Amino acid sequence: QQATPIEGEAIEQVQLKVKPISSCQVISNPGYYILNTDLTQIGTCFTITSSDVVLDGRDAITGEKHKISITGSGNAVSIESSSRRALENIVIKNLITDAGIGKQYYRQVNSVTIEDSDFTNAWFPGSDDVTIRNSNFNGLNIVAGEGSNCADPSIMDPPLGAMIINNTIVGDAGSMVVFTASDCFQRVSTRHVIENNTIINYWPYADDCGTSGCISSGHSKTFYFAAGSSDNIIKNNKIIVSGKSIP
Repeated sequence: QQATPIEGEAIEQVQLKVKPISSCQVISNPGYYILNTDLTQIGTCFTITSSDVVLDGRDAITGEKHKISITGSGNAVSIESSSRRALENIVIKNLITDAGIGKQYYRQVNSVTIEDSDFTNAWFPGSDDVTIRNSNFNGLNIVAGEGSNCADPSIMDPPLGAMIINNTIVGDAGSMVVFTASDCFQRVSTRHVIENNTIINYWPYADDCGTSGCISSGHSKTFYFAAGSSDNIIKNNKIIVSGKSIP
């Protein structure tokens, strides 16, 4: 059986084989994976090590969204490249989880879409073209790693092209969206769209932070932008702090 992702997804041109799954596992081949049961796991549930993957939590028969419950440390979904080659074109949708979705720190992952899901946070340092839409979550970090010096292999270029659209984001622990810079980087973080979100208990600033960080006055700021960041669209977001809407 074949499935074509809906128009607008990262892998819309790829015909993927549908693969029903009922257990936590490593996903090491391209495919359209459909979860058909709730899962409970100690540690990370799904580890994706391949490009061109859709992980869909909506049951193909009942239409319900399945839940992944995590005990201990670990993500509901972790995207991990086994080499320096970037993973690309990964869609995670219709998942409900009490844990996060993220990637391995030192490896590059681009063109990731998370949609119609409930999760705690997304962690994609240095990733380009991260899209999160129509979801409920607590925080997003796509800050680029600065490492201890410019020769540190953990250094990754600042992200480009994030799209954060039509979400409800609730929290007050850390930043919602972070874009930083350092003298090591060869580019600045640009082309981000943050639109039509309801953002609760984050402090509403978009700052020119430079390299020294942006936290002040004890509040967690909604957006951090590095010096030189440009071509960003931030509009139609409703920001609520301590029960009051912030214009």
